[in-house]
Amino acid sequence: MIECDENDLAVVKALSKSALTLEEIESLLDADNKYFMVDQGLDHVQTSAVKSWAKSEALRCKAQLQQQGQSLEEMGLDEGLEGLGKILTEEDLGRLLDYGEVKSDSDEGHMAKQDLYKMSEYSAKLHDMLDDNDDLPEWCLKYIYLSSAALSKVYHHLEYKISQGVSSNN
Repeated sequence: MIECDENDLAVVKALSKSALTLEEIESLLDADNKYFMVDQGLDHVQTSAVKSWAKSEALRCKAQLQQQGQSLEEMGLDEGLEGLGKILTEEDLGRLLDYGEVKSDSDEGHMAKQDLYKMSEYSAKLHDMLDDNDDLPEWCLKYIYLSSAALSKVYHHLEYKISQGVSSNN
């Protein structure tokens, strides 16, 4: 029979989207990518899935405790779970604006904001650089138009999703 420790079992349960205990949630949220990829042999997608499921389970457990009128402190589970409260805040989890049901933890919002900042810097510089009567190559006009159209589509799509009340855990 193959031997496995509690952490191995927690990873298997997370990959199969089974209910996790608070101790399993804590161990999965505390583990770094090296643990999942080297020690557990998972790839990046599986690692992301395990972490996302652990966060979802943490939210579920916290909601259950709140429904029962209990807190982590009252149950004596606050020790070792001090990071859990931070992880469970809506600001840290962000909103699920993608098409899936589970939010990834790849910081796509942060990466998009970096690119948007760079785009705004270049846009402002180009705006100041050009005169109204300048004659530009056709390819330059095409790229400016395509960038503007694409950015407009992204803006209106996300504006609609956010206006529909997208929350951090749906």
